[in-house]
Amino acid sequence: MRKLLTFITVVSILCFSACKKSSSSSTALTMQNLAGTYMLTAMTGKDSANNTIDIYNFFLPPCEKDDKYQLNADGSYVITDAGVQCSPANTSSGTWTLSGNAISAGTLSGTIQKYDGKTLIVTGAQSLSGFNLLVTSTFTKQ
Repeated sequence: MRKLLTFITVVSILCFSACKKSSSSSTALTMQNLAGTYMLTAMTGKDSANNTIDIYNFFLPPCEKDDKYQLNADGSYVITDAGVQCSPANTSSGTWTLSGNAISAGTLSGTIQKYDGKTLIVTGAQSLSGFNLLVTSTFTKQ
């Protein structure tokens, strides 16, 4: 389940796509603007009955809550098992793409709901322990 949640997180990060205006200006959705280091700060899922599940607080182990997600402008990403180490440590890398507000990493994809230069919110359909969910992940740029 830990690997599935990590994979969901990567996809969520890569699913940045619907830029909204901040109070003073908007931030364009480009790979250059999205590039940076993020931490996952919230993750929820909605099932077919529209029930909300707090994945971050109830299912994500502490060793994954402090991981660093590095999106590079060249289309590569690295997830670093930072702070509290998982056993075994889980650092991974790969490539990500952005097309409009659709983001993808590996076999995962999603839609960016918000990006204001600091907060990135991505939604995407995922299967978690046999349940189909619409997962919303919130990342904060460090």
